[in-house]
Amino acid sequence: MSEEPQVTYLTDAQAAEFTRRRETLSLECSAATPRCAGCDGAAAEGWGPCLHDCHDDVEPHDAALTAMQDHNARMAFVMRVLTLFAMHPNDSTEMLMWRVDGKYAPITFLVSCSDFFWWGTADCEIVTPDEIEALEQAFADVKAASTNTQLDAYWGAVLYVARKRRMRPQGAAYPTVPALAALFDACGPERAVGLGNPKQPPVQDGAAT
Repeated sequence: MSEEPQVTYLTDAQAAEFTRRRETLSLECSAATPRCAGCDGAAAEGWGPCLHDCHDDVEPHDAALTAMQDHNARMAFVMRVLTLFAMHPNDSTEMLMWRVDGKYAPITFLVSCSDFFWWGTADCEIVTPDEIEALEQAFADVKAASTNTQLDAYWGAVLYVARKRRMRPQGAAYPTVPALAALFDACGPERAVGLGNPKQPPVQDGAAT
């Protein structure tokens, strides 16, 4: 069994070329020959031991390609999250938390939503890669509804959590802008006043918002 090579992450362009060459290369190799000119040439170019199915050490490179693709997808997710919460355009850095330890490795993002849903309670909600579009949409919806996007942008993070939980924020933390309040009204049923929700949402222009 050949020694598994060290994984090296490739750029998207390199990955595309890797896949193209592996699918189209059809050099003939003798079963008695451990390597062929095509493989040696590929190795010399930095593509690894083998680019076609002539011997077993193609498998580690399939694994390397998969690992590279996973890495690129993870980095794309990280950048989309950081862009949403960055000082520009949404100035919501205080709403973002992350962990890199144990089961959270290599990185797990969390929306900090303490006191938004329950009175006097530390709270957060994990953001997973398959939910990034929902997070982006929440920020976009808040921007569309707000008359002051710079001050209200952080509500996008809260709206994401409210939609995911299908729950309105507690009344004491409800937005006072009617258009924003309407977004949260649509997240779930009206909440009864009680432990964790001691106040009704504010009333503006004669209607609960």
